[in-house]
Amino acid sequence: MNYLFSIRGDLNKKYPNLNKREIQAVIWTIAGHMEIAPEFDVQTLPADELPSRLRSNGEVNINRERVAEITGIVMNNYKDADIQMSGIVGQTADDEQDIIIPPNREYTFDGPIFDITSLPNGNLLVPDFATIKEIKHKNNSVSEIITLPVVTGPGAGGAEDNTFINGLTSIGGGSFFATRSALDLALGAALFRVSPGNSQLIGDIESFTLGDWPEGEPGQVPDWKNMGCEIPVGFSDGPQTNPYHLTALSGSEVLIADAAANSLLYAKNNGKIEVVATFGPVVDPGSNEPIVLFQVGEDMDIDCFTEPVPTAVAVGPDGAYYVGELNGFVPANFANQPTPDGLASVWRIEPGSRNVSCPSTECTKVVTGLNSVIDIEFGPDNQLYVVEFEQNGFLAAVSADIPIAGGAVKKCDVLSDSCEIIEGGDGSLFLPGAITFDKWNNLWLVDNVFEPTIRQVSLNEIF
Repeated sequence: MNYLFSIRGDLNKKYPNLNKREIQAVIWTIAGHMEIAPEFDVQTLPADELPSRLRSNGEVNINRERVAEITGIVMNNYKDADIQMSGIVGQTADDEQDIIIPPNREYTFDGPIFDITSLPNGNLLVPDFATIKEIKHKNNSVSEIITLPVVTGPGAGGAEDNTFINGLTSIGGGSFFATRSALDLALGAALFRVSPGNSQLIGDIESFTLGDWPEGEPGQVPDWKNMGCEIPVGFSDGPQTNPYHLTALSGSEVLIADAAANSLLYAKNNGKIEVVATFGPVVDPGSNEPIVLFQVGEDMDIDCFTEPVPTAVAVGPDGAYYVGELNGFVPANFANQPTPDGLASVWRIEPGSRNVSCPSTECTKVVTGLNSVIDIEFGPDNQLYVVEFEQNGFLAAVSADIPIAGGAVKKCDVLSDSCEIIEGGDGSLFLPGAITFDKWNNLWLVDNVFEPTIRQVSLNEIF
């Protein structure tokens, strides 16, 4: 049955006139072969003995030969097929459509989990703290792939903390890139390339962030940010980094959304790291002026702005780089109020860019009016799918005084700057973290990054 469902698209191409009644007849025939239902021989049964849905005005309304041929294809090929578990068929009354009962499509982990990626064979990879695990659809199991090194040191407020895996992106052949989070002053930040039986640290993002940048070069830190602004929020006076989600350009090149450095990075297998873009502070949608969070300095004359916090990156159908932003603190948060609605955006950056500023002619907003974007992914329909972490702002996840409003998954058209909610948006989705599409175009979601469940949001059409 699973194999039949998995090749439905191919069958539609081979048999343009294939209809649901014929698929139903194939299901009954296969069920008879499996001995989970009475034998059903569509070739020999008289018309008056066929189920009523296979007859119209007393005449057979299906192509018997086509049903028999498709049944033969399934029975001859299913044993060697690499397929997902699609569920079982529940037979109802004679004149009602049988139903598909999917198997358990949820998997729980210890967490936290901040990303998910799909392998070419349809399996999923998830970073459970520092251990990469694989969800195998064929037998509905979860196995450990590798545990990457953890760095311990001072985090926010100087308290001892540990790094973990932030992001994953598959590059085929069982290989993938992974980013490791950073502690205070970029400690531990790194990019790994993992292949079966081997892992290699290929990007020293810690050293890159702390680098002594030549005069006139933009470096890792945007020119609008003063490092003294880190102190009031619990970090040291100096460069910070948080390499978060990433997307592969090839098996040797990758883009990384650096949330704490407010930048998009480019990295290669040979250790080379470059700045693709740096993002400006968040602006008030009404005045278009940067939002001042607080001031520091002896004379309190240094403005500290609300930071964009880029968390997600995807390559669009046009080859451009798209980046989503979470947004940092806003003044309302200090009064225990939610982050105002609609401060987050998705940016489009010209492909191949280096050292560009956002906004500029090379970097423009294409989706606006969003909240705390934590992941983006282009779907098989070429639409941009956006995960909003929390409608009241990310601080609601850790503050006892700011209420939780829930997150959302949206499908957005980057050409018209319009979105529709496909999951959540009504308080039912709690702190979602990431999405991915598998090889069958099913959409998967990390639900609650701190007590994570990986679950299937939508099934690709099987009928």
